[in-house]
Amino acid sequence: MKRDHVLKRLQAIGLKVKIPPVATFYIWLNLENLPDPINNGLTFFEELLKEKTIVIPGIFFDINPTHRRNMFSSPCHHFVRLSFGPPLQDLDKGLSISISRSTLSNRR
Repeated sequence: MKRDHVLKRLQAIGLKVKIPPVATFYIWLNLENLPDPINNGLTFFEELLKEKTIVIPGIFFDINPTHRRNMFSSPCHHFVRLSFGPPLQDLDKGLSISISRSTLSNRR
């Protein structure tokens, strides 16, 4: 199952998913334990774009219709949504090259 494969790969990289998905093909990934500057969804997104990999910043899913809070105060600020819908080969490429490289290079 692709979901289990991706969850294991994320854990091996040091990214633990607290609540694994059950009826969807997305993972809600918390980045709070990563070092600055990649511990927020927007910066993580930008770093992965350099590697030609896409995740969706969590703040894009924040329901804040009256714009009363700044986006950096969003409860979704430290999350990204990662899809495991693509072919396994593409997922492995993204996990191995892009996410591993981005997280490891910023941990030094």
